[in-house]
Amino acid sequence: GTCQIGGNISTNAGGQYFFRFGSLHGTVVGMEVVLPNGEVLHFNIDSGIDAEINAKQNNNNRSGSHRKDNTGYDLKHLFIGAEGTLGVVTKVAIACPALPISRNSALLICNSYEKVLNVMKAAKEDLGEILSAIELMDWNTLQLVKTHGINTSDDSNGGSGLLGEILSAETYGKSNPLYLLVETQGSNLEHDNSKMDAFLTRLFESSTIDNGFLSQDSKQIMEMWKIRESCNPT
Repeated sequence: GTCQIGGNISTNAGGQYFFRFGSLHGTVVGMEVVLPNGEVLHFNIDSGIDAEINAKQNNNNRSGSHRKDNTGYDLKHLFIGAEGTLGVVTKVAIACPALPISRNSALLICNSYEKVLNVMKAAKEDLGEILSAIELMDWNTLQLVKTHGINTSDDSNGGSGLLGEILSAETYGKSNPLYLLVETQGSNLEHDNSKMDAFLTRLFESSTIDNGFLSQDSKQIMEMWKIRESCNPT
């Protein structure tokens, strides 16, 4: 993509994994900002001179940003989501999580918004700490994606891929269903698979969902996200 970290912060674009990692207000630790009058402000981050001094004194093993700082006003939050109206972000310290070892995605089909809420409730209860994303799509939007072939692999298969399957009448059996993309990320594959299986079993047995597709590999996960991202192309 063409986005920059400073632009992400200025628009508070935290991405689709809010459920797992929270918003940028929680992950941005420090920030350097240039105001319209040219003044440079530092919030829990070293200036260029301070960083150079710290590097020499600590053999590059320490920065000037601290995850826990309870002193005074936390003014950096004013610039997160301000879209550049208060200043331009020129340097940032971010708390970066480790890449997940295990990853699962499921595409679920519901026939009402009430059942969508029930899926979300069950996901929070059953998946807990490994729940990373929940994305909602409607039937009309997916029909447009299929018709115009936006960023999906279905065109090369004559519409016979995952998108074609979830839109078929045999799959959902209802008019204008709703689709939920649920993803988990964790550190133990066996444990995470067990939680996802229990979650899906609960939804099927309670008739909360009409149908569902569980990814079998990373390729299918990418295909699910390709469908979701095609709903609002940029």
